[in-house]
Amino acid sequence: MQKTFLSIVAGLVGLLLAASSVAAEIVYSNFGPTRDGIQWAFQAPPRYNANTITLEGTEREVTEVTVGLWKQFIPLSGIDNTGTIDLTLRLYDVDSAGRPSSILYQSPTIDDLLIDNLSLPIDSQEFQVTFDVPNITVPDTFAVAAAISDRQTTRPVAFSNYGDPTIGTFESRWFSTTDGLNWTQVTTTEAWGLQVTVVPEPTTVALAGVAGVTLLRRRR
Repeated sequence: MQKTFLSIVAGLVGLLLAASSVAAEIVYSNFGPTRDGIQWAFQAPPRYNANTITLEGTEREVTEVTVGLWKQFIPLSGIDNTGTIDLTLRLYDVDSAGRPSSILYQSPTIDDLLIDNLSLPIDSQEFQVTFDVPNITVPDTFAVAAAISDRQTTRPVAFSNYGDPTIGTFESRWFSTTDGLNWTQVTTTEAWGLQVTVVPEPTTVALAGVAGVTLLRRRR
């Protein structure tokens, strides 16, 4: 009987862990149909722009972050609208003021990101870039930062500002021109476009499964 019970527990925990890997959930997003402006972001050394945000619930594992960018297109003959940029993502723990402090994760830099896919006769266009994040555990409140570097184009490229998030809470905005050594708060209520996707922590899912099986055993 004991072996049977342990086998049931192990099986259920395995199923719950497998399910958690696909139970992705968007816990922060302020993408919408209206862009509120742009935040110039390129300079050397790279300028990191950071949003401090709060997620609902307990700690979560971040698996994906999408950032919103803006690029200008000049539909005139002889104007070169092609080029590339590099883009890097960081996740930070924050201090009591919401300022980014220690780095929780830094992505590999996306090198030579093409920005020449504009074909419509418009002046500007927003686009989004998604980073895959290797299940990094974050607290409820943390900062997401990104930097544009090595801009190989004559066209302006910047972070797009959006309004209040429809999911999650925007706390504050920061920038650093010293590679994250020092941060200055931006006096604005606008956050640049950002979406964060998470999955539950495996230990949380596993404990929930064990508790459920134990409760069933007591009822028996």
